[in-house]
Amino acid sequence: MTLLDYLRFRKQAVDRSIAPKRQKIPIPNPLNTLKVLRHKDMVMILFFNAALFTCFSTVTATLSSQFQEIYGYDELILGLLYLPIGGSTTIASIGGGFVADWNFRRIAKKMGIKVDRKRGNDMANFPIEKARIQLILPLIFIGAGVCTGYGWALERQANVAVPLVLSFFIGLCVTWPFQIMNLLIVDLYPGAPATVTAANNLVRCSLGAAATASIEYIIKGIGRGWAYTILALLFTVQSPVLFIILKHGPRWRRERMAKILEEEKKKFDVIEEQTGPVVDTEPKASEAQ
Repeated sequence: MTLLDYLRFRKQAVDRSIAPKRQKIPIPNPLNTLKVLRHKDMVMILFFNAALFTCFSTVTATLSSQFQEIYGYDELILGLLYLPIGGSTTIASIGGGFVADWNFRRIAKKMGIKVDRKRGNDMANFPIEKARIQLILPLIFIGAGVCTGYGWALERQANVAVPLVLSFFIGLCVTWPFQIMNLLIVDLYPGAPATVTAANNLVRCSLGAAATASIEYIIKGIGRGWAYTILALLFTVQSPVLFIILKHGPRWRRERMAKILEEEKKKFDVIEEQTGPVVDTEPKASEAQ
């Protein structure tokens, strides 16, 4: 029995010893979302993920206006121009999940760990950072190059096929890492997936909204080529944090889990002091016979 299992057993036993009370409707505390930013690895990952999201959302937000201005297409054609980037995004979303599961099983098999699909595995000693990040490192740099090329293709007003093909690879090479990083964010904070997801949405939507609101002015000021180059640099210059997380992330994660378990243990100790010692009310096998 692990320490976490023991604490869960104690919590269940204490709950049985306390008379049921009328439950109150919980009031969500938005400050809990900001508490996620206390952790070094989470800050690095959230802002890197936000940069990926910003690049993708800005490209999609400006696609119709840029193609209309350069190529003079009507609304019907402009709508069809989203098919390449939309199709590649679908491929990345579905394929990324399958590849992530495959890599998890591959590393678990190499370590002699049997994957438990129902109850999940103990992540304390599993290199989940490696299992996720090693899948996306090449795609990040390819995506940066493709995004830069997309901007300069628009700047030079190249044949429409060129930016369309590049938009396909933007959807593939930027969305794929984004989806994998979303998995890693929940993996690193398994005790409160809703809280960490809210923090992820807060950071990425804030940065994405600011970039989307200002991208047209940036394009007019410095041109399409440099505007999309800056978007690519947003996540490229942050890519070294992934190597930092690969090196120090497992230690930071274990320290955080140990701290959380210690806090939970203190809470249960306080409950025991108020209600008395926990008594195992489950019948033993010998007594049942």
